[in-house]
Amino acid sequence: MFSSSAKPSQRGRAAPSTTRQAAASSATGSRTHLAASSSKPSASATTRTLNQSNATRTGTKPPRATPAQLTQSRSRPEPSAPVRATTTLKPSGAASVSASKAGSSVLKPRPRAPEAAPRPAVPDALQLAAQSCAWSYMTSTLEEELVFSRSAAHAALQQRQKELDEEEADIAESRVRYEAERLLQFYDELSDVKIAEAVAEMIVRFQAAERSIRGSTAQALQLTSLPLDDTTDIAQYTRLLDTLDALETECQELSTTVQRLSSMVASADARLPMLFGNLGSILRGYEENVACAKSLAQSCRENYRMGIGTLTLG
Repeated sequence: MFSSSAKPSQRGRAAPSTTRQAAASSATGSRTHLAASSSKPSASATTRTLNQSNATRTGTKPPRATPAQLTQSRSRPEPSAPVRATTTLKPSGAASVSASKAGSSVLKPRPRAPEAAPRPAVPDALQLAAQSCAWSYMTSTLEEELVFSRSAAHAALQQRQKELDEEEADIAESRVRYEAERLLQFYDELSDVKIAEAVAEMIVRFQAAERSIRGSTAQALQLTSLPLDDTTDIAQYTRLLDTLDALETECQELSTTVQRLSSMVASADARLPMLFGNLGSILRGYEENVACAKSLAQSCRENYRMGIGTLTLG
């Protein structure tokens, strides 16, 4: 039993050895064939080199090849390059570590040189031209828009003015009609002979008193600039004070006349009461002006007397 079990194992072991022998023989044959094919060109090359060296020594040219030899050399197949078996060896752990250290030391970057300070950018002519063109375009556009807006606003105002003129045409006509009606009403109020004569007389007196008051106030102001000596006539102060007293009395009388005439007109819608009211306000203002001019003239006269007394005492 032991012998039968051992036989198969011996057979199984013999089979791989036979396979290895066949592979070795095929490899030996291929190597021999490659050596023979490589030796043929080397022999021919050696022969050619010897012929060239002999010809060089003897000084004669090497014999030319015949056409048959050229044809045979061209038709001869070129030898194939010998195949060399290369084996790669895996580096050990220490070798790989040393190689990595050497690589890291080789690949270490060098320190960079300090960069130069950047030069200030100088705008070139093209850039300046582009900027000037942009500004010119913007300026022209704004000017065009301004002119357009002004023309549009002027046209709108003209249109609105025409509309207002058309709307106020009726109002202007009604205003003219109203003024004409009031003037006719005033003429109707003056249709009474007594009232018309009294109003005419009062208006004449009022205008005369107004002229006198203007002249008298101007004379009172001039008295303040007169010198306080013998060259000044004291009668000027007296005459001016008399005139101012008369004007004050005239203003009072005119005020009384205005009040009497306004009481004669009973209609509230009449224009005469309004006229009388305005005249009364003006007369009251004139009375105040006359009183101020009178006090100024009196002060100037007193100053003149004191100046003359001082001169006589001196």
